[in-house]
Amino acid sequence: MKSFILLLSFSCVFFLSGFDLPSIEVLKTFTPTQIKDVEKEALKLYGIKVTVNVISRNGKDEITNLEFKIFDENGRKTSSCSSDNFGILVIRKDGCSIADLGHEDRLK
Repeated sequence: MKSFILLLSFSCVFFLSGFDLPSIEVLKTFTPTQIKDVEKEALKLYGIKVTVNVISRNGKDEITNLEFKIFDENGRKTSSCSSDNFGILVIRKDGCSIADLGHEDRLK
């Protein structure tokens, strides 16, 4: 059952659009384990190191403040995005997009 739930979570996280590489989504409900899985998946899919730093959560344990960074092969930060009213993060090989709470539909 746990495998099915994890697969279902990742099916919500990854989606294909044409011939592009899949995008990776981080939702406000993601657990620390899911965040680490996203970082590993970005390295696997895109060959890039990323970090997702959850700065704060609310009483429902939802992410409210998040910072995302992409690093080059030399370990230098090349791109970042953050939100202090977090709704959704979309990661692509060429960067990231983030939407505040209530504006998630702009990225889907």
